[in-house]
Amino acid sequence: MKHSQSTLQCIDRTPKNLLGRLLHGQMKSTLLTVTLVLATFLALGYLFPKPLGEAVDAWTTRNMFVSAEAADFTPGPVTGSHFPGLEAVHQGRRITSIDEFAGNNGTVLVVLRSVDWCPYCKRQMTQLQEYEAYFRMYGIALVAITYDPPDVQQSFIEQHAISIPVLSDEQSMSFRMLGILNEGYQPSDSEYGLPHPGMIIINRENVVVGKLFVETPTLRVDSAEALVYAKRALNLKGLFGPR
Repeated sequence: MKHSQSTLQCIDRTPKNLLGRLLHGQMKSTLLTVTLVLATFLALGYLFPKPLGEAVDAWTTRNMFVSAEAADFTPGPVTGSHFPGLEAVHQGRRITSIDEFAGNNGTVLVVLRSVDWCPYCKRQMTQLQEYEAYFRMYGIALVAITYDPPDVQQSFIEQHAISIPVLSDEQSMSFRMLGILNEGYQPSDSEYGLPHPGMIIINRENVVVGKLFVETPTLRVDSAEALVYAKRALNLKGLFGPR
């Protein structure tokens, strides 16, 4: 009888032991797989930091572009008002006016946070560079301004062959002057001094004729949409100006 009870107990416990061993084995296998994936990722990041970083940025920004209709945020100078001017640096010179960068038919001031750490700003800037010739075809100049110091900007400019002038506003003077400083940050915050990213369209008389700002900083108006909007705001119908 004792032998029979012992046998039954073994039979009863055996499936539990098997299940426990199976679960333990699966956990070890999963942990090993995760460890290998992380190790591979870290190794690739060490060996190929630039391509991996670009791949991560591309994935992060894959859904960032929106239509002009989505730009319903309205910071900055009022449409119809005179453009207030700038307080920035470009190629070692103090810049107080946008006139020297102006196009024959108007100018689009592109406001960005950073072309160093902001993947959305970098992606927008490279896309705008692809469309720069189309803007120029209509006599519209593109000018960008960021919170970065000039040397950081220069590194990005050289890496991506950017021909669009990029102004530096490290002290956020232009952002304050234009009313586009993001006031959601406190002086103690690392993000303090950053602007709301967007675009301001200025005509030949230095009047603000349109703006394209999206409240969510991870969303930006697509360059093709911005071109159509700028043409309409500047009343450009032909290739060489108003008709």
